[in-house]
Amino acid sequence: MTLSDHATITEPENTASLPNSDRPESNRFAWVDILRGLSAFGVVLFHCRVDLYAGWNEIRSHPEAYSAADRLGSYLSLPMAFMGSGVMLFFVLSGFCVHYPYAQARKKFLAGGYAARRLLRIYLPYFAAIILTILLETLAWRLSGPEPSSLSTIWRSLLMVQNYGPEAGQMAGNPSLWSLPVEIELYAAYPLFLWIMRRFGIKWSLAFVGVVSGLSCLAMNRGGTFPDGGFLPYWIIWCTGAAVAECAVAAKLRLPSLWLWVGTVSCLAASIATTLLADHLMLKQYVWTSFYLGLLVLGLRSSKIQEWVACKPGRWLVGLGAITYSLYLIHFPLLRVMGAAWVKYAGDKPSNIAVPVLGALLCLPLAYMFFRLVEKPSHEWARRLGEYMDSRRAISTTEEGA
Repeated sequence: MTLSDHATITEPENTASLPNSDRPESNRFAWVDILRGLSAFGVVLFHCRVDLYAGWNEIRSHPEAYSAADRLGSYLSLPMAFMGSGVMLFFVLSGFCVHYPYAQARKKFLAGGYAARRLLRIYLPYFAAIILTILLETLAWRLSGPEPSSLSTIWRSLLMVQNYGPEAGQMAGNPSLWSLPVEIELYAAYPLFLWIMRRFGIKWSLAFVGVVSGLSCLAMNRGGTFPDGGFLPYWIIWCTGAAVAECAVAAKLRLPSLWLWVGTVSCLAASIATTLLADHLMLKQYVWTSFYLGLLVLGLRSSKIQEWVACKPGRWLVGLGAITYSLYLIHFPLLRVMGAAWVKYAGDKPSNIAVPVLGALLCLPLAYMFFRLVEKPSHEWARRLGEYMDSRRAISTTEEGA
């Protein structure tokens, strides 16, 4: 995977899917949307440097070619290098939100409705994003960008098999799309995890998934190809989010507040150090996951965080969380067009850090338009189809019982 390949966002359910009695009163679940929004925009900031910034290494290697303001501003780009790990936070939140309604066996699992909701929510906006990417790739190419994706890559992306085989690879204008097939696979594996959890308990289910993910990472490290393109290395990350949901419903999130804060900060320090020093990709992702789990649990437990969520800045970030999936789907091709236009008319990539940041901010209203036109209707269709299939299943079960 390239640097940009493993820094994407995938789309879990938002807190609107959670029971009304569990949402607004304590602001706990608004924290989930805030984390979604922060992780999404962090990934956009990570990616905006690809086409819209000369880069830290370039500026530090040739300081004489850049102004003092550019050299000083380059230090602001350093935190962006760590933001690509935000996809791990999104996997955690995906597991949390998908499992929450089923936690403690509160809701019966109906495969038909579940599959309809998951697939439509993911695929319809994904399909629209591929069409938009094709158009933006062509525009960027005509300006000054790379050649558009091949027809084979487009078809493989549409079929969600671009992570596999000797021709594995992403669209030139949207390499982030690797994570959507992974998310679909995680959704497909959830019924197995749920069955194991309900049969043997949370500890044994996590142990099983942990062993599977560990073996897949070992195979990847030895040159295997399947785990690198599939969901297995990320399965334990997704399932830890489900485990937090299980504990939250059972009122078992009772860690001492001070130690939780200390542990979360320590995990952040360890994550930064691992990113700088380690070579193994999944080791870095697992360490970052420990930090993101700490953030999630802190927001679910801390009354101070919940009070902040209720304030206006917190509510703004909740709104950002609502457009997370749309922002993920279209930000990379948008940034590519911006970068191609800049190079065509200015000659070189920008050296002022404000330019890529402004490009990232410009993606927000465009993502909101995509959300209103594409993602929101697909959610409504998915909800209706899921309810219909659940009702049909309930009628069938009643008739069989009679």
